[in-house]
Amino acid sequence: MNINNPIDEYIKKAELLYSAGKFEESLYFYRQAIEINPYNATLYKCCGVLLSRLGRFDEAIISYKKSIKIDPDYIKGYMNLAGTLYEAGKLEDAEASFRKVIKIKPDDAEAHSHLAAILYEAGKLEDAEASFRQVIKIKPDDAEAHSKLSMVLKDKEDLIAALEHSKKAIKLNPKLSLLHLNMAIIYYATRDINSALESLAKANSIDPNSKKISLILDILQSRKSLEENKAKNYNQSNSKFTNALSSDPLILNRKVEKELITNVYEMNSRKLNNTDTNDARHGNGRCSPDFNLFEDGCFIIKNVAKDLISIIRLAVNSKIFVYDSFFNILGSGGGTIPHRHVSKLDEDKFLNLSVQKYSLVYYLSVGDQSCKEPGILKLYDPDENILPRKGMIVIIPANRKHSAIYDGKDDRVMIGINFYSI
Repeated sequence: MNINNPIDEYIKKAELLYSAGKFEESLYFYRQAIEINPYNATLYKCCGVLLSRLGRFDEAIISYKKSIKIDPDYIKGYMNLAGTLYEAGKLEDAEASFRKVIKIKPDDAEAHSHLAAILYEAGKLEDAEASFRQVIKIKPDDAEAHSKLSMVLKDKEDLIAALEHSKKAIKLNPKLSLLHLNMAIIYYATRDINSALESLAKANSIDPNSKKISLILDILQSRKSLEENKAKNYNQSNSKFTNALSSDPLILNRKVEKELITNVYEMNSRKLNNTDTNDARHGNGRCSPDFNLFEDGCFIIKNVAKDLISIIRLAVNSKIFVYDSFFNILGSGGGTIPHRHVSKLDEDKFLNLSVQKYSLVYYLSVGDQSCKEPGILKLYDPDENILPRKGMIVIIPANRKHSAIYDGKDDRVMIGINFYSI
C-alpha cells in the first residue's frame, strides 16, 4: 500500500471489486476511504450505488443524502438518489430529486426524461407531456422522447398528435422495436388494426424474443379474426373479451410428482427480499430468478408446463399466452402483500388487455397448516379465504386483488403463472 496516499489504494481496490461484482467487499473499501476523508461527496455516492445494487435502499438513500449535504450542487448525487427513491417506490421523493437536478442544470435532458417517466407513471399527463416536450427541446432528435410523448398524447386521446410524434420517432430510429410497438398501440387506438398489425410485425422482426410484442400481436390478430367472423354473421360472441372462467375463483387439482419438489429446490433462485420493490412478495423465502420457469429444459418442468397449459386452455376455452411462469418457496414469515397481476400496459384503455389476463397458483407443498398463519389465500372484492391443499390449482382474473401470509415451520412450495386468453 502506498502509505503516502492510502485513500487512493482503497478506492482502487473498491473499483476492482465492484467490476468483479463483489459489492460487499467493494463497499468495505469505500467505507475505509471515507474513514480517511469523511467530506468526499463522491465516496458517499459510490457507497450509495453499491447499497442500491445490494437491495439496501434505505441505506443507499442515506448515503446519497450525505453526498448531497457535502456538495449541495452534486448532480450525480441527486440523480442516483432519485433513481433509488424510484426503485424504492417513493415516486414523490424521486420526482422532487429530479426537479432539484433540473433546478441546478436546466438543460439536463436525462433528468427531464426521468421526471417525465415518473409523472407519466403517476398519471400526471399534462406535466408528463410538458417534461417530454422539454427533452425534445433540448434534444430534438431523441427518438425515444418522441415515442414516449406519443404515448402520453395517446392517453390524452390526442391521437393525431400522437401519430405525428410516433412517426417522427421511427424516422429517427427505425431499428428500435419499442418505437414500432408504441406506434402499433396508437394505430389500434385509432381503430386502424391493419396498420397496428403491420407495426407489430415490424417490431417482432426486430425483436422476435420480446414477449410483450408477441403477446399483443397474438391478441390483435385474434381480435381481427373475431371481428371478421362476426361481420360474416358467424354469430361470434364477445366471450373472449370478458372473464371466461366458469367460477371465480376456479379451483382444480393436479397430482404432484415426488421429484417435482426436489427439482424446484435444486433450481437457481433468489431471496424474496431481493425482488424488485414493486414485487408483492416479501419476507423469508426464495423464488425463481426470473419469470421464465417454463423455458427450463428439464423433463419434469416441461411435463408440468404441458399439463398446466392444457388445464388452462380448458378453463378459459381458448388458446392462451403464458407471460410469466415462476416458483415460490415460502419459509416462516414469507408471503405477499395485497396485489393484482396487472401492469400499466394491461390497463391501457384502448388495448384493455386486463380482461383477458388470468393468474394461476399450483401448490406443490402446503407446508405447516397448524400454525397461526397457515398461508391462507385471501381474495378481495368479494372477500374469500382459501386454505390450500397439496395439488390444488387456483385460477382467478389477474385484476382480482389477493394476498397470503405464511409462518409455518415447513416450507410451502408453489408454481405461479400469469397468462392471457387469446
